[in-house]
Amino acid sequence: MEKPNNISISFNENGDLLQVMDLDELYDTCEETRLKAGRLLSQVLEASKAADAFMGANKDKASAIRKINQRFDGNPHCITDIVRGKIIVDTSEQLDAVMAVFRDTDSGPLKKANIKVELEKNNFEEPKPYTGYRGLSYKLSVPTGNADKPHVIELQIVSTAMEAKSGMTHKHKRAAEDIYRNATEDYDAGTRKDPALTDEELALAQHHYAVCDYHNSKIAHEEGYDRFLKDPDRHAFTPEKETELVAHMAKIGVEP
Repeated sequence: MEKPNNISISFNENGDLLQVMDLDELYDTCEETRLKAGRLLSQVLEASKAADAFMGANKDKASAIRKINQRFDGNPHCITDIVRGKIIVDTSEQLDAVMAVFRDTDSGPLKKANIKVELEKNNFEEPKPYTGYRGLSYKLSVPTGNADKPHVIELQIVSTAMEAKSGMTHKHKRAAEDIYRNATEDYDAGTRKDPALTDEELALAQHHYAVCDYHNSKIAHEEGYDRFLKDPDRHAFTPEKETELVAHMAKIGVEP
């Protein structure tokens, strides 16, 4: 009998799920893993009637090493997106159907493929802080030739309508993040006395984040995704929230 896969309880102190494989093993198995994950996505697409599902190109090794060094302090076991896939949904009904597939671990595509959901991050239920982004991601362990060493991959589920606005919202998200980043860099360089943002800088960052939150929340509301919210009183796109966000946007000359 195969030993149980215990990867679901393997996390580092930062909460990153850890691969069992080292980097060379991940690349040795990435093509096999991509094929198995691709077959799963085809079955999910058929079962859910989602708009599309596909595997992206595998992350090249140089990019993986750069990410490992920049984001994970050189720990190669933290990288989980060498193999990655995406499912695109046009409607909240399609999203509901996709979620149902991944929550049914006892039958259906997951059971057939022997692929396990190790981690779910559902921003349709709890939108991302500041930007209000709605999306869903899974970390899936895909079996390889070694039963003790599955290959963990990332799968994103995105809304067509929200992705259509991603270029614009990302620009304002980056502008807000740059305010924080510049303050830290100036402090480290000795050209700034305090790394904390001034009231003016905080307000400017808030105005940029409001652009993201406005468009992400408005689209989610119009497309019917508010029904997935765990805390609608906090996150739903109400007239009061719209008025507040539009006021912030006006401060930087952005119209709805």
